[in-house]
Amino acid sequence: MSANKSKAPNFPGGILSLSANGSTAGTGIIWASTSNANANRDAVPGTLHAFDATNLAKELWNSAMNSTRDAVGNYAKFCPPTIANGKVYLATFSGYLAVYGLLP
Repeated sequence: MSANKSKAPNFPGGILSLSANGSTAGTGIIWASTSNANANRDAVPGTLHAFDATNLAKELWNSAMNSTRDAVGNYAKFCPPTIANGKVYLATFSGYLAVYGLLP
């Protein structure tokens, strides 16, 4: 995430995962779960980001773009995004599992 200089990092830094369509070039996505403030001592909101794996300066999506629909809730430290069957699963400290996928 060092290529994205739009905001200072919080603690802990982004927890990363990678997804891709098999070995198809250009389909890689880096998923980053980040805290919106210092999560060292308090429960704070978080954001899930998706970056183009070939150009980390290109953010494809994040859960704050439409927070009414996509808000993560409170950030769960050290929990990587899990990708399976076209969905991204993210544990939260708000007591639920956030699940993201393509809209119908």
